[in-house]
Amino acid sequence: ISDINETNLAFMLVVSLYAIYGLVDDLVDIGRKLKLIFPVLFSYPLLGVINVNSVWIPLMGDLDLTGEFYSNIFWNDIFKIVIIPVYVMVVSNLVNMHSGYNGLQSGLSIIVLFTLIVKSATDNKVEEIYPSIAFLGAMSAFWFFNRYPSKVFEGNIGSLLFGSVIGCTIVIQNYWWLGFFILIPHTLNFVLWIIWLVLIKMYPD
Repeated sequence: ISDINETNLAFMLVVSLYAIYGLVDDLVDIGRKLKLIFPVLFSYPLLGVINVNSVWIPLMGDLDLTGEFYSNIFWNDIFKIVIIPVYVMVVSNLVNMHSGYNGLQSGLSIIVLFTLIVKSATDNKVEEIYPSIAFLGAMSAFWFFNRYPSKVFEGNIGSLLFGSVIGCTIVIQNYWWLGFFILIPHTLNFVLWIIWLVLIKMYPD
């Protein structure tokens, strides 16, 4: 396809894998433990199209990843293999856990994705994330029926798809810290869930 580059194709492949996985989870109930294992593999198509030469670390500045780690294996190779798949998996699961009634997940995902697209436009890097724009339109149409009073629900197929779109957009654009910042509500929701689990075990009554 002449008007879609390899990054866009890898993007759509990863999102498709997450969506299929979400569909299977809706039908079979795979469980939370497997959601931390299998989805890591789904992001590997991005490794061939993303190059990370440096990462900004607070109080340290830009960390150069172009140096050799061992025998023609460079630090950016290690970073891509370890960080990118885990980052997309974590984002998709955070979005999945934030699902709720009356447009909670879909509405917040629209805000997050819109922010990422605007940031990409200001940086003149939109051509790498064309699928994000299409998904933003699809999410907006879905939200119209998912908002209060909800008529349809996304299930795991929708929440994992939305989460993978956000995760792919972040890693393709190298917006590591921006992604962390705009996903603070999701992170806090995850922390509250951990606290809830602890309290349930401590006070089962």
